[in-house]
Amino acid sequence: MRHPQDLLSGYVDGALSAHEAAEVAAHLAECPSCRETVSDLRALRRLLAAVPPPDPDPELLARLLQVDPGPRRHRLNVPRWLAVAAATALLAVVSARVSHLPPASGPVVQELREHARLATHAPLNDLGLASFLSAILQEPVEDNP
Repeated sequence: MRHPQDLLSGYVDGALSAHEAAEVAAHLAECPSCRETVSDLRALRRLLAAVPPPDPDPELLARLLQVDPGPRRHRLNVPRWLAVAAATALLAVVSARVSHLPPASGPVVQELREHARLATHAPLNDLGLASFLSAILQEPVEDNP
């Protein structure tokens, strides 16, 4: 076993699985360097345990209760990369579908033109756009056109 540096702290804290703890213990029996690291971690843990917790400011609770955060807005917490990936996928689907549209006539083209006209005045969010496109593009989208 190589030096389990990433497991030593968990070993000292008792946070490893039984199997991992047994492997680390077997390694410690043979490795003085890792035993010294574990000894240092245990000493640090004892030192931190001896530090008394700070006394909170007696006015803290009163100040916290006086703060008015205002109305809470619930916001979907989506990572930026996921939003960009979803928008890119939606754009790819729309591009694939638009490339197969008939020439500048027909009901689908007329609906897309109407949507483009409306979108300049009141843009839809991604969900609204997806709903609109799924309503007018009735055929399933193929992976390879």
